[in-house]
Amino acid sequence: MVFDAYTLVYLITNLFTLAIIHRFMSAFFDEIVKPKWHIIATYALYFISAGVMYLVWDIPALATVVNLISLYVITLNYSSGIRKRMFVVIFFYIFMLATEVIVCAVTGYFNFPIFNSGYYNNTTGLVIMRIIAYLETLIFYNIKALKRNDTVTILQWMATLFIPISTLVIKIFIVDNENSTQLQVILSTIIIFLINLLTFFLYNSLAKSYAKEKEAAIVSKEKEMYYNQCLLMQETNENLQKFRHEINNKFISMKELINKNMYNELSDFIDNLTDKLVIEKVYSNTGNVIADSIINYKLNLISDSDIVTEIAVPPSLDIDVNDLVVILGNILDNAVQALNENDGNSKLYFKLVYSQGRLIIKETNTYKTKICYENGEIQSSKSDKSNHGFGLKNIEEVVKRNNGYMEINHNDNIFSIDIILFV
Repeated sequence: MVFDAYTLVYLITNLFTLAIIHRFMSAFFDEIVKPKWHIIATYALYFISAGVMYLVWDIPALATVVNLISLYVITLNYSSGIRKRMFVVIFFYIFMLATEVIVCAVTGYFNFPIFNSGYYNNTTGLVIMRIIAYLETLIFYNIKALKRNDTVTILQWMATLFIPISTLVIKIFIVDNENSTQLQVILSTIIIFLINLLTFFLYNSLAKSYAKEKEAAIVSKEKEMYYNQCLLMQETNENLQKFRHEINNKFISMKELINKNMYNELSDFIDNLTDKLVIEKVYSNTGNVIADSIINYKLNLISDSDIVTEIAVPPSLDIDVNDLVVILGNILDNAVQALNENDGNSKLYFKLVYSQGRLIIKETNTYKTKICYENGEIQSSKSDKSNHGFGLKNIEEVVKRNNGYMEINHNDNIFSIDIILFV
């Protein structure tokens, strides 16, 4: 075998194929069960076996058998059954084979021997095969993400389509021409593949970093809710202890005032005693720690308002704790802000009810500040807009992830949000 430009490009594209396989497997399998060294070894086995088959024998039928076995070995890195492993291997091979046949036909090659060596030598065609396969794999991956209820942004879809297609255009119309040297062909192939790999590597790294920051913020908020619940419980307990300690002395004083017919003084004494007994109001006592802590803490931050609640949920709900924190925390944060900005006549209605597999959430409050829109989305009225204004977006994202329903309405002074989650 002569190591000409085509052979070197073939080996480079075969290395890029590992990235295609990895992304493809990630789209069909969820859990990795093998250590990193095992994963690296299986991918290296595929690369070496495919390269040896091409360099030494170059018999398509034999190469197919070896590649199928190597692909099946790679699937062993993931948690799955034999049937699914075989399906993924066969589907991937058919999908790659179809891509190669179509590209070969488009570039003018129609001879597809099974037991003899082929004579295809179009380096640009090789690169096109792998870039198209990579593009198709990215689309599979995004579709899988949507099925998992993950958010795939328009920017991510644009990057998925634009990066591979633009590098193909550069390769076909700008880099490759009749005057290209062997070194130029090889270097351009490497650069094209690196652009695709590094772009999506950086994008995935940023996405993971954002996801970790968001998760950390949610966990921090959850801890805050637990802490606030503990503070409420501690304060209530302290007030009760003080009351028990002083109650005997109070009764003695009241009895003495009655014996002396000092009823006016008794009335004043009782009024004063009542004022001292005012403690934090309990709006929610369902036994669901998350719901109780958020609702009780947030609603006790509201002053001089008419608050009506309708709460009936079991101690545990089949919904991610972080999702519940995001929805309740952000809804009530916005309500607290709006009501505390009102001059008077503040009203709030809050409903959290679980019924027949549905978690129904409704919140209605009066408001004074003008609601502003930007690009069709409600904007924060807080001065620090760089750190606020994401509440409703986060709620909407959680609702979508749980296949729920969300509707926002408002008029001149009434704001309402309705949410239904199927849990």
